[in-house]
Amino acid sequence: MNRLSSLWPILRTNPDILREYQRYFEHIIIDELQDFSPAKVELLMLLCEKHANIMAFGDIFQEVQFDTIHTQGDGSSENVKIPAQAAFARLAQRDTCHLGKAHQLTINFRSTQEILDFATFIRSKVNGGTAVQLWSGQNKHGPKPTYLYTRTGSLVEMVDATLGQIAQLSASEKESMVLIFGDKKMLPQSQNLLKERNFPFALMDGQKTVYQLHYVKNLLLYLYLIEDRGRDDDMERLLRYNIVPYFEKTQIIALKKLANRKGLTLFETVASQKFLQESRISKEQSASL
Repeated sequence: MNRLSSLWPILRTNPDILREYQRYFEHIIIDELQDFSPAKVELLMLLCEKHANIMAFGDIFQEVQFDTIHTQGDGSSENVKIPAQAAFARLAQRDTCHLGKAHQLTINFRSTQEILDFATFIRSKVNGGTAVQLWSGQNKHGPKPTYLYTRTGSLVEMVDATLGQIAQLSASEKESMVLIFGDKKMLPQSQNLLKERNFPFALMDGQKTVYQLHYVKNLLLYLYLIEDRGRDDDMERLLRYNIVPYFEKTQIIALKKLANRKGLTLFETVASQKFLQESRISKEQSASL
């Protein structure tokens, strides 16, 4: 379709060529209409102006936008955002000759009703205020989701609200969490916030050096401890970042105090099942060790 859109000026100025293409495309079926730019819709209008042979499907709520270049009279250019709704509006003009040909589908066969209710709820809360919890408990499809809404531009508020929800999860659930940001500009501040709150995380933002250094450093801990089991700082880091479920700060403090009283290294302390039980380390963490 990208190559076809370049035909638009040719078809506009050459009726004979246009007629050939109109005969070539006898019927046109379009999926994901919201992904079409207005220029592509104009091409379709040319190809189908003699026949009512378009069937198009799309989701107007996705609101996809396109980057285009608008050339000024002095030869300069600028980036222009065009909402996908323009594609729907332009194509819908064909209904002036065929009333009732456009239909809004109200039954969704791809998602459960819970997902549809969830999406409807989010759209209704666009102009809302502070954090909101959506539903609670269970249904036949599992746990109901939680929806958080924070003020636009308040990354600190958003991160705090998210961490507050994570704190309510079980230890195993906490290890499978992922935070997805819609703008890379949010990542540096988010990293700093997570570090300030002593929240362990792995960064996957395309900056391979940062991403690899985090894991290389943690992998080297095993080699360091093989060489020298007395490296308590490395053993502490291994407990904090490499053992799942992760050891909480209070647990590590308890183990270090016990090791100090017994005159042992931290490695020797966690190697003893007796000392683990005395420090109230969970069975899952002991099994991981």
